[in-house]
Amino acid sequence: MKIILNYVIPIGIIILAAFLRFNNLSYRAPFDWDQNRDYQEVAKIASGKLTLIGSVARGEGGFFLGPLYYYLLTPSFVMSGGDPLALPVSSILLDILTIGLILYLGKYLGNTNFGYVFALIYALSPSMVDASLVSWNVALLPLWVIAMLLFLIKPKYKSIDLLLGGLLLGSSWHIHAALIPLAPILFLARSRSISLFSIKSLWLVTGYLLMLSPLILFDIRHVGLQSNLIVSMVTAQGEPRAALPLLLDSVLSRFGKNLSSMFGGPGDLNLWLGIVGLSTSLVAAIRGNVLLRLSALAVIANITLVILLGSVGFPEYYLATATIGTLLIITYILSTHWLGIVVAISLSLFLLATNSATVGPFTLGHKLDLVSVIAEDKSVHKVLYDLPYGRDSGLPILLKRSGAHPSSEGRVIYMISDKTDPSLFIEGEIASEVGWYGGFRLVKRESR
Repeated sequence: MKIILNYVIPIGIIILAAFLRFNNLSYRAPFDWDQNRDYQEVAKIASGKLTLIGSVARGEGGFFLGPLYYYLLTPSFVMSGGDPLALPVSSILLDILTIGLILYLGKYLGNTNFGYVFALIYALSPSMVDASLVSWNVALLPLWVIAMLLFLIKPKYKSIDLLLGGLLLGSSWHIHAALIPLAPILFLARSRSISLFSIKSLWLVTGYLLMLSPLILFDIRHVGLQSNLIVSMVTAQGEPRAALPLLLDSVLSRFGKNLSSMFGGPGDLNLWLGIVGLSTSLVAAIRGNVLLRLSALAVIANITLVILLGSVGFPEYYLATATIGTLLIITYILSTHWLGIVVAISLSLFLLATNSATVGPFTLGHKLDLVSVIAEDKSVHKVLYDLPYGRDSGLPILLKRSGAHPSSEGRVIYMISDKTDPSLFIEGEIASEVGWYGGFRLVKRESR
């Protein structure tokens, strides 16, 4: 029985999680704007051109995040010879590491039931499976949240613990802008245990500065560019703030949408699910143990910070920390009673049944199939796109990697489109339908 509990169940959960994520991976994983950008940046690092910065936080006009995610992608990129599939593979491995950390969290607390329930629901959740296939810095959010909570529940801290905690705190600058103010809030909540005002806390500061050092060096090299970008973003007027009732509705609805998709629930109860999720966290903050109170604080702080942004048009992943924190609270409650465990097992079976491994129409696999056909043509040819903005992302770099060398000259034209109408066929040209590759249509045209 002990062997089953200590080895069979955890290994089974990880194997199941890996299967759901790696199954038919290339035709489910995207290779869009973010992945195209990351691929090129990692390729530069692999060639010896190191970088001090990562992607831009909050789009155009935002400041730079740190480059940690790029360096985490580099080993698999190098070992695969630059295979673009290395990006989602790395993302999945990080997600499986998150599941392993969840299992360790349960063992650390002496509550293996909680670790198993939390890990199982996380591993089987269709939304978490889908999220793990998307290679970008946001993929590190669940791992960061669990690692942060695991660190903060320690009763005492040695110097090495504080150094690692500082590294963890500083890593928020490499993952997502929403974590940067959230990280010190969580640390301050445990200030008594961490002894922030002792000499030993210098290890915490050291770790933080080490993680921040690439951005500091970049700022020095570029005469305060990063600092100016941060100040400009913070002080910019931007769009007028939405009214508070509208903000609350938007934030709680998106929060509820995250919870609904995580548990495979309906999509028409988002606001009410958001209210229930927040209420559960408020109760946990008052009546829960250290882990539940910290998780509740993460939920409440994340929601509050997003509200303070004053925008109703933010992406759902801004609330990823709140979503993971709520999942932790719910699974902990379920694990405390045999009836809750029965409910958790039933929910897990439901989640397993709803994992369909649906193939997307514009994924990496379809793009690779498409470019391989073009690459087979050794004649001088052009490649043109008749696609909505952004849908061609990744195709030029994949064409180059496949050995295709599109030219601005040549009688042969390959037109990539997503249209079904005959407008791609022009009078006076020899044209043929090459085929459909997912949602991409390939037409070969040649001047007479």
